[in-house]
Order: sequence, then C-alpha cells, then structure tokens
Amino acid sequence: MGIIINILAVLTIFAIVGLFTKRFRKRAALLLVASFIAGAIAQGIETARLDKEAQAAGFLDHKDFLTAEDAGIASPEEWQMVRVVREAEFQRKAEQVRLAKECGDRYSVEAFVMSQRPVTATLRAPATADFPSINSANITRADGCRYIVNSYVDAQNGFGAQIRTNYRAVMQRDPDDGSWRAIELNM
Repeated sequence: MGIIINILAVLTIFAIVGLFTKRFRKRAALLLVASFIAGAIAQGIETARLDKEAQAAGFLDHKDFLTAEDAGIASPEEWQMVRVVREAEFQRKAEQVRLAKECGDRYSVEAFVMSQRPVTATLRAPATADFPSINSANITRADGCRYIVNSYVDAQNGFGAQIRTNYRAVMQRDPDDGSWRAIELNM
C-alpha cells in the first residue's frame, strides 16, 4: 500500500507541474483529479485494514489503538478501563462547561427577580410588597445552577404597619427549560 501512495504522490506532482504547461493542462487536470480519487480510495482501504487489525487485537479501531499506544498501554483490557475513566472525566468536564454556560453569573439578576415570587407568597399583604433594587441585594452563585439571594422586602404586616423583612432564598434554575424554583426560603 505504501508503494501505491508513493506512486500517487509522484503522479500528483506531475499533474501540478503539468497545470502550468499550456500543452498538457487538460491532461494534467484529469490526472490530478484521478490521483486525488485514487488516493482517497487507497486511504480508505488502508484505514479499513488498520481498523481490522486493531479490532482483532481487541481495540475499537486503529485510532483507539494509537491512542492507547501513546498512553503507553498495550493491553486492550487495561486500555478499556483507562478509556472508561477518560470518558467519564470528559463527560464531567463537558457537564461543567454546559453548566457554566447555562448557569453563569449572568442569571444572578434573574435569580433575584424570581426569588420575589415565593417571598411575596408568604406575606400577609402581598400587594404591599416593595423590593429594593438589584444593587441592594447580595446574590452569589452556588454549585450547579443554584443562586443564593440575600435581600429584604418592605411590606405591611397584619396591623397595617410597613415593616422590613430580610430573607435568604436559594433558587434553582433548570438549564433545560429555564424554569426556576425556590429550594429554600428563610425569612
């Protein structure tokens, strides 16, 4: 197979040189196309052969074999265990990247706004609720898609007096549909 690839490389060079000669330009173009097609076919055959050898040895394919070889592992059984660990680590990192994207600090304002709904529901006079601006709230992102909102609300109590109540809400954002729910509310 190596000889065929070398011959195709030489033909490709002749074809490229022929493109610059007016007399051979059409033939050179055809030769160039034919050598690229033959090269692609030869590469496919070689890849299939290498895959078959690697699978016979117990690997997934030749790329899997080469990756194991680069890691210094010759045993397919040992490589399978290493591969499982690597794939789990890759999945964990991919999930972290997804959560960072789906649950980043940019959702802090939304967490503050969404925390107002469960707070309002616990008040005696919910219609009188007056929340501060976002600048007065303390919002921190916890693990995953959780946000801790520390703020206050001014509202009337049962006697009609306006009182300030501090609250701490742990809000959970579902990255799949963007919905919010209160995990914990302390007032």
